Parts: sequence; structure tokens; C-alpha cells
Amino acid sequence: ETYKLSLKNLGAGINIVQDKAGDSKMGLTQINLSLASHISLSASNRLSAGLLFGMAQRTIDYTDLKFQNQYNGYAYSSSANTGENFTQDNFVYGDAGAGINWSFGKGDMYASANNAIRISAGYSCYHINQPKQSFLGNSAEKLFRRNNFYASASFGIKNTPFSIAPAFSFSQQGTSRELIFGT
Repeated sequence: ETYKLSLKNLGAGINIVQDKAGDSKMGLTQINLSLASHISLSASNRLSAGLLFGMAQRTIDYTDLKFQNQYNGYAYSSSANTGENFTQDNFVYGDAGAGINWSFGKGDMYASANNAIRISAGYSCYHINQPKQSFLGNSAEKLFRRNNFYASASFGIKNTPFSIAPAFSFSQQGTSRELIFGT
């Protein structure tokens, strides 16, 4: 059954997210559909891959926002011109992601043996299509791709109920980076 792909190895999902925050009630509504599958490379090795496709809408409400031009030096005036040129209060975009994972496992995790070794490593990428992200109609502002690398392992300590489980995760989106590791 090595390298055999069948419907029993397929997985599908739906993810719905809605969020609103701040005085502008900046919002995100997103619906994603995912499809994943795995194949056994050997008795101990498995390879998995998945795809994510979705649609999102971002919204903003400018009515409760205050701007410097609305202060006359002494007081705030909500009727004063904001000095801002708002072209839209929402936009819709498509989004895509993909990932791959390799896993290895052998041995037993029973307290009498506990000679198990489990290793998993993978890569995923979100916002592959780098969708536009501007309320001002600026097509140059795009959502940066987010790349994620991770690995984890579990090594059983023979004839004990204990294991050592090191792991790390590295993410990068634009100039932002995050590294997490521990045992």
C-alpha cells in the first residue's frame, strides 16, 4: 500500500473567521476551504500535503474616527473636514495557501517499553497570491506571504513513562520574523 492514494486518505475542511476591532470597527470576514491528503512512503514514513482557498472581506467605519484637521487649536469639531480622502469602506479578495508535512514514527509508547521515536517537520505558506490590502485603492499595498517552518520530535526514555520532546517553529511575513523553540 506504499504510494497508494485513495479517498480514505483525503481530508476537507471549512474555516470561517469574523473579527471587528477598534473605534473604526475594522473588520475581517473570511471563509476558507481546505483539502489535504497523505501517502505512506514506508511503514514508518508519511507525507502529507494540503491546499487552502478562500475569500475575505475587510471593512472599516470612518464615522467614529477623529483626525488632526478636525481640531481648530482649541476644540474638536466633528463637522470639520477630516482632510482625508476615503475612497472605499470595504474590499474583497481571494486568498490561497499550501503546506507539506513529513512524519516518522516507530516503536511503542508503553511505560514498559517506551522506545518510541516520533518526528514531524513541515513547511506552509499563506497568502501565496499576495492579495491587495488597501482601503485607499492603492494596488501596491499587498498582504505579504507568510512562510512557516516547523519541526518537532518525541524520544521515549526506555522503561520510563517519560519522553524528551524538542520542537521549533519559525515564521516570516514581510520584515517580521518569529522563532520559537523549546523542549
